[in-house]
Amino acid sequence: MKQRKHRVLLAFVLSVSLMFCGCAKEDVTFEPEPSEFFKMVRDGEIEDLSLTIYFVRPWAESFANVSIDELIAWSSTEDAAKYGFGGIIVIEGTELTKYTDLLISLSTEKLIPIELDCYLNARIYYVFRDKDERTVFEVAMWAFVRGEGNAIFVNGVYVKEKGIYYDIIIPFIPDERIVGRLEEMKPTSGKRP
Repeated sequence: MKQRKHRVLLAFVLSVSLMFCGCAKEDVTFEPEPSEFFKMVRDGEIEDLSLTIYFVRPWAESFANVSIDELIAWSSTEDAAKYGFGGIIVIEGTELTKYTDLLISLSTEKLIPIELDCYLNARIYYVFRDKDERTVFEVAMWAFVRGEGNAIFVNGVYVKEKGIYYDIIIPFIPDERIVGRLEEMKPTSGKRP
């Protein structure tokens, strides 16, 4: 009788464990309330947006994780532009209107949050601002997920990286070496190439 209770208990524990294991593998998406960015794109107010890209070469070495503020400071130096290891690019809304379909895709992208231990090591940070200079959408690349690869930091949340986060800035990066590296790193169908 005692053995039977142990078997039943073991079967119960195994089935519950398998149930939780199966749930953990599914991607859970969330759709936040429509953001100001989404509303502006949906309503055709793209000319009221600007896009600022701060970057250093993705392969640049550092001995510590780089915060967004540090990246902005580094990319703003004269040496960054002079020696070609980084810079700042500003794209006005009139230029962004050429990329309406891409902006619609970005504004409607479902976010898949990552609940694991992540740390930000920013090499690229881009921010959309409205005509009053308020931030309406921001992305920092990359956040590293211990044992899992890369994530992207979107509007304050670590999310699974997707190609759209790369596609939105590639047309504006003037350095072909950086574009090539981004194309190599860009996930295809959510997987690394």
